[in-house]
Amino acid sequence: MDHKHAIVVVDPSSHHGEAAIDFAVEAGHRHLTAVVSRSGRAAIALEQYAASEEISVREAAEVYLEQLIHRLAARDIIATGMATDALDTAVDLASCVVGAGATLVALPAVTGHLDHDEVERASQMTGIPVVLVPIPIAV
Repeated sequence: MDHKHAIVVVDPSSHHGEAAIDFAVEAGHRHLTAVVSRSGRAAIALEQYAASEEISVREAAEVYLEQLIHRLAARDIIATGMATDALDTAVDLASCVVGAGATLVALPAVTGHLDHDEVERASQMTGIPVVLVPIPIAV
């Protein structure tokens, strides 16, 4: 069975940090590669968890991704995970796309360090749409 594949950036430090997942799934992507950063603002929750469990941030990222993949499998979504230390989002996303054969990159708007120019640069480098997913509005 052929599945549309998306790269989704997740931010475990934000309440809306997994918004890109729902966006990609609603767009018809059933195969996801979840990317989490082990550095910067997005890694705050990983650093706190690592300290509380006396493990490395690398191990905390692995635990988070394993739990995320398990939750997605319960929704019949095929997922893999990737943790990165890269500070250059555009370059990092481009390398993910090359390895995954993705047709979409979705990033949560809570990824605070990204501006329009960075998203455009990522789209140019990957050759596929890169979407900054807005924070859901509570009704």
